[in-house]
Amino acid sequence: MADAKPTVAPLALSTRGTQASSASVSPRAQAWRRFRRHPLAVAGTVVLLTIVALALAAPVLPLANPTPMELQTVNRLRPVGWPGYLLGSDELGRDLLSRLVWGGRTSLLAGIGAALLSLVPGVALGLTAGYFRGWVDSAATHLIDIVMAFPGVLLAIAIVAAAGPGLTNAMVAVAIVGIPLYARLVRGHVLSLREREFIQAAEALGSSTPRILFRHLLPNCLPLIIVAGTLDVGAKLIATASLSFLGLGTQAPQPDWGAMLATGRQFFFVAPHVALLPGLLIFLTVVSFNLLGEGLQEALDSRLPL
Repeated sequence: MADAKPTVAPLALSTRGTQASSASVSPRAQAWRRFRRHPLAVAGTVVLLTIVALALAAPVLPLANPTPMELQTVNRLRPVGWPGYLLGSDELGRDLLSRLVWGGRTSLLAGIGAALLSLVPGVALGLTAGYFRGWVDSAATHLIDIVMAFPGVLLAIAIVAAAGPGLTNAMVAVAIVGIPLYARLVRGHVLSLREREFIQAAEALGSSTPRILFRHLLPNCLPLIIVAGTLDVGAKLIATASLSFLGLGTQAPQPDWGAMLATGRQFFFVAPHVALLPGLLIFLTVVSFNLLGEGLQEALDSRLPL
C-alpha cells in the first residue's frame, strides 16, 4: 500500500477582512487613529490646549489686575516665588503671572487672526487663478510675485509704519505679507485637480462655476489648507510678537508677550525671569502649533495605513 501523501492546504491570506474593517471606520476615526500614532503631536496639542484654556479663562481666574491704575513700584522685579507674586513682578511692580495669562489672549488673537486674514483671500485667489487660468492666472501670479519680491518683515514694518502702530494694523500688515503662501499653495493644487475626471464631469453636467469651486475643488483642498493654516499660526504669532517687540504692535499698558519680552530684556541681568517667561511661552506655543500641524498632516493623509 503506497503511502498517502499528506495534503497541505495553501494559506490564503485574504485582505477582505481588513478592507471591510477599514471601510466600516469613519474617515474621522481613521484620522484620529493616524494622529494618535504621532506622540509629539499629541503632546503639543495638550500643551497648546492648556495655554489656550488659560488665556480664555483669564477673566474668571483669581488673577491680579494686569494693568493696575496704582503701580506698586516698591515691589518691582520681585523673583519667582515671592509672596503674593507666584511668577514674580515686572519692572513696574505688576504681577507677572497675570500679565502672562492676559498677554496670551492678545498674542494668540494676533497670531490666529493674522493667519485667518491671510487664509481667506489667499485661498480665494488661489482657487480663482488655478481654475480660470489664462489672464486671470497671469494677473494673480504677477500680483503674488510683487508681494513676494519684498522681504516679509520689512514689508510688514513699512505697512505698520504707514498705517500707524497698533495691534490691528500689525495683524493686517502680517496678513498681507502671508497671502501669497496660501494663494500659491491652493493654485498649484487646483491646477492638478483641474484636469481630473470629476471636474470635467461636473462641467459637462452644467454645474455653475461657484458650485465647482466651492463644492468640488475647495473640499479637496481643505486638508492642505488646514495643515498649512495650523503651521502658519505659529509663524504669524512670531511676526506679530516681533512687531510688538519693536513697538509697532500692541501698545502699553496692554500685555503682550512680544512687548513684555522687549521691556524685560533691559533687566535681563537683574531679573532674567521677566524676559525668559514670555519668551518661553512664545517658544512653547509656536512649537505646539508646529507639532499639531505635523500631526494633522499625517492624520489627513488617507494614503497612510491605519
